[in-house]
Formats: sequence, C-alpha cells, structure tokens
Amino acid sequence: MKKPSKIAMITWHTYLNYGSILQASSLYYNIKKLGYEPEILNYLPKGGVVSYPRLDLAKRMFTKIKSGKKSIYLSDEQTALYNNFLMERTSCTSCYKTYSELNDLNMEYDAFVCGSDQIWSPLCYDSKYFLDFVENTDKMIAYAPSIGSTKIDDSIIREKMFQHISRFKHLAVREQQGAELIKKLTGHDAKVVLDPTLLMDAAEWDEFASVNAVKRIDGKYILCYFLGDAEKYMRYVRILSKKSNIPFYVIPVSTQQKNSGDAVPFEVGPSEFVSLIRNAEYVVTDSFHGMAFSVNYNIPFTVFKRFKDNDCKNQNSRIFSLLQMLGLEERLVDYKNTKNILDMFNCDFTKANQKLIKKRAYSIEYLKNALESATKAITVQKKLPFKITDMCCGCGACATVCPKGAISICRNDEGFEHYLINESICVHCGQCKTVCPMTNITALQMKKSKALYSVKSHSEQVLKVSSSGGVGHEIASMLLAKGCAVCGCTYDTVNNSAKHIWIMPGQKDKLLLLQGSKYIQSVSAEAMKQLVEFAKTTRIVFFGTPCQAASVDKILRKKKLRNQAIIVDLICHGVPSYYLWDKYLSELDKKYGTGDHPIVLFRSKEREWRRRRLMVAGNGRVYKKEEHKDDFYGFFRRGLCYMRACSDCPYRERSAADLRIGDYWGDKFVHDKRGVSMVIANTSQGDDLINTMKIRNTCEVYQQDLIEYWSVQFPYNLPRPLIREQLIAELKNDDVDLHTLRKKYCTYYDQMEKISKVIRFVKKIVKR
Repeated sequence: MKKPSKIAMITWHTYLNYGSILQASSLYYNIKKLGYEPEILNYLPKGGVVSYPRLDLAKRMFTKIKSGKKSIYLSDEQTALYNNFLMERTSCTSCYKTYSELNDLNMEYDAFVCGSDQIWSPLCYDSKYFLDFVENTDKMIAYAPSIGSTKIDDSIIREKMFQHISRFKHLAVREQQGAELIKKLTGHDAKVVLDPTLLMDAAEWDEFASVNAVKRIDGKYILCYFLGDAEKYMRYVRILSKKSNIPFYVIPVSTQQKNSGDAVPFEVGPSEFVSLIRNAEYVVTDSFHGMAFSVNYNIPFTVFKRFKDNDCKNQNSRIFSLLQMLGLEERLVDYKNTKNILDMFNCDFTKANQKLIKKRAYSIEYLKNALESATKAITVQKKLPFKITDMCCGCGACATVCPKGAISICRNDEGFEHYLINESICVHCGQCKTVCPMTNITALQMKKSKALYSVKSHSEQVLKVSSSGGVGHEIASMLLAKGCAVCGCTYDTVNNSAKHIWIMPGQKDKLLLLQGSKYIQSVSAEAMKQLVEFAKTTRIVFFGTPCQAASVDKILRKKKLRNQAIIVDLICHGVPSYYLWDKYLSELDKKYGTGDHPIVLFRSKEREWRRRRLMVAGNGRVYKKEEHKDDFYGFFRRGLCYMRACSDCPYRERSAADLRIGDYWGDKFVHDKRGVSMVIANTSQGDDLINTMKIRNTCEVYQQDLIEYWSVQFPYNLPRPLIREQLIAELKNDDVDLHTLRKKYCTYYDQMEKISKVIRFVKKIVKR
C-alpha cells in the first residue's frame, strides 16, 4: 500500500485563542480526511514587524498606557486545555524558529499549505506564512489565509506581499475583499473559500466538543464572547437577557471579564468553547469564529463590528464577507440599537445552510485538487544534494571543504561576505552541506549548558584594552603558552575590515590584536582554509561568532579532529552591512580628517565599560563619541541593516562551542566600572578550562545561576526590518549623508528608548 503524501501546514496554532486553535485543527482534520498525512509546522516567530514606523513620542506613550489597561486572562488550567486539545487533535513537528530550519524541510514534505486565520495580515507580516522557504512553487497551497484589511497602506509591506503572493499556483483566500485586493495587487485571481471551521458540519464538530462542560450550567443561557471592548456591549446583553428572561454568561478573555461575576463558571478550552456555543439559546459576539460556530450549529446570534470603519487596523471584512456569502447581513447590528431586540431570536438558517453546504463542497474540492496537483509536482532539489541558501553567513566553511574549488567567498551587493559558486566546475557532491552552519543544526541547546560564570581578569592592562572582563584574552594567553595555535578576529586597517588571523606559539605579543570588540562582519574564509592543517599538528583555539564557531565544529568533526580544538563563541547580536561602515569612515574622514585607513576602537573604555565610546584615529586626528550619539551605533544597535542570516540565526539559543563569552550586563555588576565577562560553559572541556583559570588565579571567577544568560542577554533574533533593502540601497548613495539617514530611519527607536527610560524611572519611584 502506498504511503500517504506528507503535507506541511503553517498557520497560527500557538496563539492561545479559540479561533486559531480550532481553525488549525479543522484544516488538519480535513487534509487527513482526504487521505494525506498532515503535520503542523511548529514555527514560533520571535518579535514583530519592523517596517518604517512613524509614530511620535507622545502618541506612542499614550498607546502603550492604553493597551496596558486591560490584562489578558489565561490560567494554567486553561493553557493546559488548549495544549491538550492540540496534542489530541493534531500532529505538530518539533520547534522551528528560523528560515534555515524551515528550508531544510523542502526534501521532507510533498506539499506545503499555509492558512487559515489572519496570517497574511499586513499588521503582522511574516514572510514564513507566505511559504518563502519553499523552493518549488508548484508545491505551495494557500488555503483561506486572511489579509483582514481592505487596503495595504505600507508601501514596503505591499511590495513584499506582491512578491510572495505572485509565487502561488494554488491560491485561495477567506474573504471576497481579500481576493479583490490580491487581484488589484498582483493581477492574479484568487478563489474564495470557507474558513476551515466551516468545512466541518455540526455532527463532525460534536466529536470535538466537550461532553461535560455545559452540565455545569443549569438551564438555558445566552453566551457572550467579546474580543473588543466588552463594556460597551454589555448594555445590549443585559437588555436582551432581561427581556428574554434568560441568564447570560461571558467567556472571559480578560481579567476584568473573569472577575466581573458574569463569567462562565469553569475554565474554557477549545472543546468547551464549541460545546458552549452548541448548547446556547443565543450568542452575542464580535468574533469571527464566535459567529462561524453559531452558523455551524444554527444558533441565533448577534455580531458587532469590533473596529470602526475608518480604523486603519480595521479587520471587519472577514465578518462582512461571511455574512454576505450566507445572506445573514441582518445579524450584524449596532450594539446601541436595542429596538425589537427579541426579534433577533428568530433566525431562519434554511437558505444560509443551503449556501453553506454548496460553498463547503466547493472549498473541499479546491483543497482536494490543489493537494493532488501539488503532491505530484517533481521536487527539483532532489537532483542536487544541497543548495546553499541566502542565509549564508560568509564563514567560508563551504569553500574549505569543496573538493573542486568551486566555491569562493566575496563581498556581495548588500555589503556582506557571501558564497559564490562556479557552476561550471561544481559537481553537486554536497560536501558543502555537511559543514554549513545554517543547515542541519545539531548544536547544543543553551538551556542544557554546564554552568555560567562571572569572570574578571586580575590584570589592569588586560581590562583596559578588553571590551569587558578580559576573559577571551586570558583564555588565549593561557592556551598559547601551552603550545596551542590561536585564531581570532583583528581589525585590518589596510582594508578597513575585521579579519580572522592565526597566532602561533611564541607570538604572544600579537594577542593584543585580538582584544576588543569588532562590530562588523569578519573576513574568515582564508583563516578557515588553514584550520584543518593546523589541527592535524597542534591543538587550536578558535574565537568567533556562533555561526563561525559552528562551522569550525562541523569541519573538525567531519575530519575527526574535534578533540584537537577548544572553540569559543561570542554573544552576538548581528553584523551590519559594510556599506554602513564604509560610509561612516568616509564621512568621518571628510569631517574630521581621520584618513583612509584609521585605527578603530569599537569599545573604548576611557571612562568605563558601560559608557561605551567609539574611537577612530588617523592623521593625528581623533574622533570619539558615546554610543547613543554616534551614527554608526545608531544603526548597529537597531539591527536595521544586518546580514540576512542574522535575523534567522539558529544560534541565539544554541552553541556548538565549548564556551560562550560576552559582557555581563544586568544589575549584578552595575557599579563595576572596569568590566565583567559572562562565560557559559557548554561542555566539560569548557568547564574544566574555566576552573583551571580559577585555580591559577589569573582571573576572578564566580559561578552564577545559568538563568542569568536569559535574563540579562537578548537570546532572540531581531526581526528583519522590511526597510532593510531600502536602507542598504541608500547607504550606497554618496549623495545622502549618514546623519540624515539616521534621522529618517532611527528616530522612532530613539523615541522608544526615551519611553523605556521614563517607564523604568516611574517603576523605581513606585517601588520606593
């Protein structure tokens, strides 16, 4: 018997609200019903959309205060109900957070389905939900994603969505307004299909409903479910309840609703939600899915517009579309209109049911045909053992192991070190795949690390030159003295770039070149080519970013030389385009006369390690400026023009190194002015090394709680700004100065920083 084709679904399934969970489980159910083997990709996005924010400080402060007025209600018991429902009704993959991890799935699944819910909303844009990681467009299916809006104001998001949607061969959305918008945007015709929750009839949903839930409610009841401002709807509900002589219950979504005395007298998970609607006499809601399940069970309902028509975040189209489709427009009412309120109990679903059955058959037929077509598509990639993606970090590992010398590393048109393949001599052997740090991630989860330490060198000279506590220098110095070869990053004044170099035993004086931070991408390909030869004859120590460290780990394991190395990676936030750095140095030279090849200190500690200053010196001139005032730092700190791989880095929470080192931020060492390093020991070898340093008394070493890494660092990817490509293009333009660009792109973040400072100050006062 032929094995069922594997189908990967990507949708909102981790957001703990009833609509998201129920639509995901319903689409899963229907794909399985058609004879396929579906799995929900457990994709967990971090952060939100970063487009081109234009919001003044006062308005932002007001919005933040206003949004914090109501707290979301979600108990531990309720969370368990959600998770248990998802486990029982679906099958989810392991967790994926990055493009690289998702891209690896191209060989694993026969087709990919995105939908439903508002995964295509411009307000929460994420390219993964447009299947940007799928290489064969014939295998892509859009089933009922919702755009939610009738227009897309943001020009950048609009262009991105145009590019993504144009790739789909099988395209169906949830709302007519969405189809019209896609037609206007791309020229393509999109079918309009039902939300997955409407693909199942009442009898099928009965299998999902809780048997015991409504037994705890005695008699008839009106059910209320409000995602918007419930307070303004309650007058309508109370009048309806009084005139009908039927009590009402509210499914709480906020703490205020839970404590109001009107809440359902038990915790409500997805099964309970279905059961409560099924057994209600009447439903009052502003929720699309509250309305959808009322339709499924033919329960009379009133639905309110949650958004004003002129609201830029208006998401009413999904409600309008369904009501128009079923001929139930009269169920949409103004919450202020209580005239003839009892007449709303009379709802003839006969025509609506006929239309629903017809549309259900149409939607299932679309899904069936799309799956049949997509699963028959040939996977082109199967012809090739491996394809390097745009998530390349420029480490040079692929060039190191390529047996034909077909791969080189050079500066690309975005200003980053990047792979280049000579297709004429490439034999598609797949050797590059085995060492690429951005695929087949096997590195250790940082939560499983051995220990965390605070480390501070006893040498004042070391502390003066180092970025923080000098642990990197002390490790290199100790191991160099033991005969190890050391590879680390220096600043190359000739090429105005960071560069990895090797330092051999007897060259201790050169270790000074490796001290201090370099907040630009290191050119490491040449040093990487020497890695194996050195490791064959001597023990080595490698310092680099987590992706570079992972490539070293993979190369040495491939050559069975991993025990010859101690690998140290650095807490890394990402690297900006060299177009930023080149423009910065050029303008400093024009303004201050610092020359074409100045000496650079990215983290001068003239004052103290927390008051960071960038120093550029040349031609007898010196430029110094604190981080928050400097134009380079203005962009670097925001991650606005980082390498593509940085926003999808798999190593924020993982490490292939023996040790991870960085600044020990947080309140614990807030009064220390010379610097303290944080060190995480991931392996026994790394842990032994730190304890050896402690015994030798070269450093002040104290073990700390491992949780400190997660609390004082930022171990999550910054979302890739949608303005990234636009900014890089402007950085290339010599006619626009950097300070002007900073005002254009960074003002919002500067304002947000001011808000954060105010909030922290207020919190301190309140605590007192």
